Amino acid sequence: MKNAAKEKPALLIIDMVKDNMDSEHPLPITPFATRIIAPINQLIRMFRGQDWPVVFSTDAFYEQDFIFSGRMKPHSLAGSRGAEIADGLDYRPEIDIWLP
Repeated sequence: MKNAAKEKPALLIIDMVKDNMDSEHPLPITPFATRIIAPINQLIRMFRGQDWPVVFSTDAFYEQDFIFSGRMKPHSLAGSRGAEIADGLDYRPEIDIWLP
């Protein structure tokens, strides 16, 4: 069993990518995603204040992925800016972890 004294919580921020926030080409999630940026930033400040890790996890798709075989248009494509961490989030690459 791990030593609980050495363990600490981490903040996981998942799938908050630029294409989910694009008001010019909104997805069904866009209005909800944009509303939670400020609360996420509050949590980020709280975790950093405790010296706890902040981890951003994003995913990316390929145009031929099954998810785009229906009505959903391609977004968050691998290697594109749309698959990067959303603007407005207090991401600091020098101290945060990004798992693309």
